[in-house]
Amino acid sequence: MRRRLRWADTVATATGSGMVLQAVSTRTTRIALIIFCAIGLLLLALVGLFALPQNPLRTRLGCDRGSGQCVFEQVFHRETRRWPFHVDELRRATVVYVHGMHGGGRSSVYFEVGAQRYFYASFTFRGAADKAAAGIDAFVGNPAQQRLAIVQDGAVADGIARGLLLLAALSIVGFFAFAWRKMRG
Repeated sequence: MRRRLRWADTVATATGSGMVLQAVSTRTTRIALIIFCAIGLLLLALVGLFALPQNPLRTRLGCDRGSGQCVFEQVFHRETRRWPFHVDELRRATVVYVHGMHGGGRSSVYFEVGAQRYFYASFTFRGAADKAAAGIDAFVGNPAQQRLAIVQDGAVADGIARGLLLLAALSIVGFFAFAWRKMRG
């Protein structure tokens, strides 16, 4: 017959020396380890979930020669940032390609306003980055073109990343709940 140990059964006092010996059962140790691992991994997943809002959901560069104004806009989860500038200050766009460790890479588009350089967006595919930069350069080089509207929408990628982190957090909780049930009984 298997005897269940309780916390009161695991603590014993040594006679004579006055020392308290704590003989914690291996079951109690495993349960505590499971709880601490579950909490740690869940917190790690939640930190990852809240770290994502640093990336903009949508980036837009819009110019109108009629009004003489351009607006660079980045939409985040909790705020929208706008930088207005005059249409004549827009100079050119450049694409910077960064090679990845295993053959992949990212292309980033920057545009110049006066003497400043602004990061527009990062693209997985170089063709999309080249197309965005070409659109900006075509507007700068063609005074007859009245409007420019380039939008980079990252909401789908952000939703996939958040869904995967949420799925990971739920999987961690499910695994540790299953392990807890197995250990308890």
